[in-house]
Amino acid sequence: MLKLPGEFKLLISFLPNNKTRKKINDNNLSVTDPVFFFRMAREAMRSALDLLDFEKDQVVLMPASLCPAVIDPFSNYGLKIRLYTLDRYLQWNIDSLRDQITPNTVAIYVIHYFGITYDLTEIRELCDECGLILIEDCALAGYEPSAVIGSFGDVAIFSLWKFHPIASGAVLRINNKTLPVNMLSLQYPPWRSSLGGQLKIKVKSILEKFSISLNFLKRALKLTSQVQDPPPDDIFNQAYPVFAMSSWIKNIFVSEDLKKCANVRRSNYNALHNALTEAGIKTLFPGIISDSVPYCLPILVDDPVDLQKKLAVVGIETEISVNKAFYNQNYLIDIDGRFVDVDYLAEHALSIPVHQNLDFSHLLYIKKWLIKYVF
Repeated sequence: MLKLPGEFKLLISFLPNNKTRKKINDNNLSVTDPVFFFRMAREAMRSALDLLDFEKDQVVLMPASLCPAVIDPFSNYGLKIRLYTLDRYLQWNIDSLRDQITPNTVAIYVIHYFGITYDLTEIRELCDECGLILIEDCALAGYEPSAVIGSFGDVAIFSLWKFHPIASGAVLRINNKTLPVNMLSLQYPPWRSSLGGQLKIKVKSILEKFSISLNFLKRALKLTSQVQDPPPDDIFNQAYPVFAMSSWIKNIFVSEDLKKCANVRRSNYNALHNALTEAGIKTLFPGIISDSVPYCLPILVDDPVDLQKKLAVVGIETEISVNKAFYNQNYLIDIDGRFVDVDYLAEHALSIPVHQNLDFSHLLYIKKWLIKYVF
């Protein structure tokens, strides 16, 4: 059980800013299926669509909670999106999914929200039965090659910068052996495009290391909260630059101890989950299974925007991560009715950091202030 510490000040970033190093090489990152490194996950997804060779106006079934970055590559390709229902645990209903399949449906898109692993066996079987492509979005799950996450989809994407001290980086994993991976041809981005982001990470790491709690820094941390991302634009046929992960940033990533990162995140998640539930704070999910590589710990509160602002003042960065469905976007998205459970989560969920740079004292500090402000 976590016990409250004495009074002290900390700065706790939502994302890791320090390296977890181990001498490894690209072979340690490989899996049986081809893996390609991109600058951003949306660019990896856009390249995957070229390999899948869909046709304009075909339909992809997607979950009701999405960010515009997910939709962009599909809009650019000319595909249409139809949303499927999720419950309070962000789980789908397989019978409801089956009912939404039409002759124009080409794929089902699934998201491992918050990095929590979902069993995709039923959806994989449904896709095989109906001749559909399964796209697995692991952008909110850490990349750990030995984990099952990312292995069910014909293609899967990971967003590396959310889990490691890098300004950009993504993985496209291709499990479908029939896809023409030789078609992928990537150029490297200009080095200046990555320099600014890496400098910000370095400065933030130094500030956190010495727990510098200057007033200007507190004001910087007290970010304006935005519960809902802006609606997506229809960008069909517009220029869509796709870049490889820069060699400089990739070198930082391949020096990371991926197993250690995953294990520490799981341990931090479960320790903080247990401490908060014992204190009476509601969490979205229970303790997690071994194959999950969590992005954060989502809790449920009455007013996440107000709580986020209060925590920022004491140096704890959080994130409001659940988007409502993008209603009234009929040019892109086909919606039947309202998604009540997703709307509820968008108004009550707040994401708490659990990354690999956090130690026991950080978890105690987070627990202390959550108890103070939630009750």
